[in-house]
Amino acid sequence: MRYIVTPEFSSKVVSTHESLPSVGSFIKLVAESSKEEIVSDRHTNIVVEGVLYTYQLDGTKIFFSFGTDDDGEYLLAADVVVLGSPSADIRTPNRDRTGNPNLNQSINPRYNTELNPRYNTRVNPLYNTLLNPKYNTQLNPRYNTSINYRYNTSINPKYNTSLDPRRNYSINPLRNKALSGPFSYDLASKNDGFIVKANENVSLIFSTAAELTKTAVQIRSTGGCNVFDLNQNWIEYWVPHPLNGHLRFTPQNDWIGFVIN
Repeated sequence: MRYIVTPEFSSKVVSTHESLPSVGSFIKLVAESSKEEIVSDRHTNIVVEGVLYTYQLDGTKIFFSFGTDDDGEYLLAADVVVLGSPSADIRTPNRDRTGNPNLNQSINPRYNTELNPRYNTRVNPLYNTLLNPKYNTQLNPRYNTSINYRYNTSINPKYNTSLDPRRNYSINPLRNKALSGPFSYDLASKNDGFIVKANENVSLIFSTAAELTKTAVQIRSTGGCNVFDLNQNWIEYWVPHPLNGHLRFTPQNDWIGFVIN
């Protein structure tokens, strides 16, 4: 059967060498088989009949579907996930000194006062009320239900399974070793969670055990975020830095960690 691969599929295969043998077996099966034979193969599982299928072999899971164009029917290989524990390199910010403020003074608020809300009031929500959800209700899920996961089911992983890492392995670093972030860390550079983007305004923050713990609301004017616990209490905010990451602060301006995107 003819097959097509997505750019994401290709990049994942290149970055996860351990998936190559299983991907090779899958491609061989597809090239030599009909649609019916592929679907009935013992390694194939039906996720949504007629819509989405998986092929799992030796710790590698391939997501695929079928389509039709002017040349006839084809198989679309959409994504590949390597199951198992995440690699130590991904979980350790020491892999990238540039993104770790403990190792890079240019993004450390103790040395770079532009990133320190105690010195730079523009990034301090206690002084800049546009950043403060107590005054800017558009940033507060208690007033703006579109950013409240309890009211907006499209951003609630309980209802939108594509956002649930326990049901969608492709976004779960415990299952997908190719996942490179974003990850959050405490001040000791210990990983304490990972982030899943729900939409343009809201991200979901999960513990390292893949439990939903917090939500982050994007502040478009600065690129920062306000973070709320599951009861919609404002518990921290993030200040962006120039190296594609964030510094984490409490509402009292105490520095508590960082995010590597």
